[in-house]
Amino acid sequence: MPTERPSASQPSPETPPPAAAPDIDDAAADPAEPLPAREAILPTVRSLRWSLLGLLALATVPATILMIVQATSEYYRDRQDIERSLLRVAQIAASEERDLISGAKQVLVALATQPAVYELRQPQCDQAVHNVFLGLQAFENIAAFDREGHPVCSEKEIPANATIAHRDWYKEILAGADFVVSERVISAITGQEVITAAVPLHDKSGNLTGVLDITIGTGWLAYLSRISKDDDFSFSALIATDGQPLDAQHFDPEFFAKLPPQEKLAAAQGSEPAVLMTEGRDGVKRAFAITPLVRDKLYLLIAHEESDLFGWARFDLLTGLVFPVAIWLAALICLWIGIQHLVLRWLKYLGRFARAYGDGNFDLRPENIEQAPGEFRRLAQAMSVMAAGIERHTDELQQALVEKSWLIREIHHRVKNNLQIVSSLFNLQMRRISDPAQRAVFADAQSRLNALELVHRTLYEAENLKEINLRIFLSEIVTQLIEFRALRRDTVVLRHDLPEVWVDPDMAVPLGLLVTEVVTNSLKHAFPGGRRGVVELELTAAPEGGSVLVIRDDGVGQEPEATGFGSQLIGAFARQLGGEAKAAYGPGMTMTVRVPGLNLGGEAPPPDSSEPLRPEPAGEVIAVPAS
Repeated sequence: MPTERPSASQPSPETPPPAAAPDIDDAAADPAEPLPAREAILPTVRSLRWSLLGLLALATVPATILMIVQATSEYYRDRQDIERSLLRVAQIAASEERDLISGAKQVLVALATQPAVYELRQPQCDQAVHNVFLGLQAFENIAAFDREGHPVCSEKEIPANATIAHRDWYKEILAGADFVVSERVISAITGQEVITAAVPLHDKSGNLTGVLDITIGTGWLAYLSRISKDDDFSFSALIATDGQPLDAQHFDPEFFAKLPPQEKLAAAQGSEPAVLMTEGRDGVKRAFAITPLVRDKLYLLIAHEESDLFGWARFDLLTGLVFPVAIWLAALICLWIGIQHLVLRWLKYLGRFARAYGDGNFDLRPENIEQAPGEFRRLAQAMSVMAAGIERHTDELQQALVEKSWLIREIHHRVKNNLQIVSSLFNLQMRRISDPAQRAVFADAQSRLNALELVHRTLYEAENLKEINLRIFLSEIVTQLIEFRALRRDTVVLRHDLPEVWVDPDMAVPLGLLVTEVVTNSLKHAFPGGRRGVVELELTAAPEGGSVLVIRDDGVGQEPEATGFGSQLIGAFARQLGGEAKAAYGPGMTMTVRVPGLNLGGEAPPPDSSEPLRPEPAGEVIAVPAS
């Protein structure tokens, strides 16, 4: 089989190429070796660095998640505490308004027990109302009305046609309510916005005789809320059920933009205090604490900007989230640096020595290893011992290989000499034979012996004992046949076109013997009677694989006997090559031999091939005297 010979530029086993010991800094910066195609798919996932980082990340993730959950829980607890504190502050801030309304109820209840009042007797009723009203500053008027809603007595003068029959709070009293606080209404006396508190009037028999009310100016209530709370909160206000503040005409227009939307405010109004987190109409997010003063009628609202209330809580949350993540990342970075400095750095350093040993440079020893961890120092020592052992074993193998090569060359030399001796004996015997037929038999045998001798001589003289240059080998056989058969002055022209290809002796021997038989027959039989002619040899690649050897002449084209010894040998050699030989006659002869195992492939001659005995370029024309 043809094989590719090693290049002469590659170092021989006896002389490995020198290499300098790698420096530790160079080793640390040495790029990774190319990975096989299968491992190149996920190179980083399977590396030591990423495996250890993954394990550390997996081990620290539960603690990091726990710290994040704790920080989040603490943040929501802080929010709840702040909201509860805001509600407590709102309830405390509403105490003055509650006290004012409660005081109004006490005044009405005390005044309603006087007979002149519940009997609606004049002028005693006016005097009783006047006596009570003198000590009150937060109220605008006290008045008593009969069952039909007409005024009977009052501190301030009421228009004659005034009536409260249409008021909702009056209807609630008639329905049986003990104490009623109205929504804000417009006073019939002052024309200002007021809130009315009222109680029923009953005689001694318990019969309803009328209604006693007291009016509170909304400006006074709003004044109390502003005076007591503007210094502590962003703003505060008394809000009616319609979402509008009391005494709205005295408020700055910018104040209305701070209030929450009506629909959200209405949803938060109820019997219990509540915290509403929403944006005001100006787009600023605030926390609104809403506490009822009079259910479904009057509420106190205080507000803080959310950034002021929850700024520190959010800062604590951010710290609680960032701090564990920062610790987690710092641990991974420290592990990354540790792996690089303590593990991968020394692995790459020792790996360069391992590659040098693989290239046959066993003189190198790991140095600068004192700063490495103990495990790597022991590994470096083991590698040094291993390199020394491999070097000794390699020297022994090289010596044995040299001896083996010498013995093989000696065998080929002795076989060549023996074949030359046999050929010389044949030559001596031929001189003693006068019969041309017998001389021809010895001549054919001597040609075959020369072909075998040429094989062993080529192997003996070549550097590679396993391969033969087919072009040189076949041209040498043809040359010997020319010299051996040059018995006549008339010439036969021999042309050959053989490419450079290397084959082993198992193929060279049958191929050489086959060419010997075919060319010998052409020289003997194709050109009788001094006829001139041409014999050609051509070796080409076959389309289906393998090669085709063609041997042709332009002689008489006489077909030899099929049972002849030469024809039998040609068929046997072709079968030994795994192919077949076919001959065509008239005009001339063409022998086609298919060799499936010989692939040309356009191989160039190796630079360290052995020197040919008699080199001839492809296509050279040789003038052969015909026998």
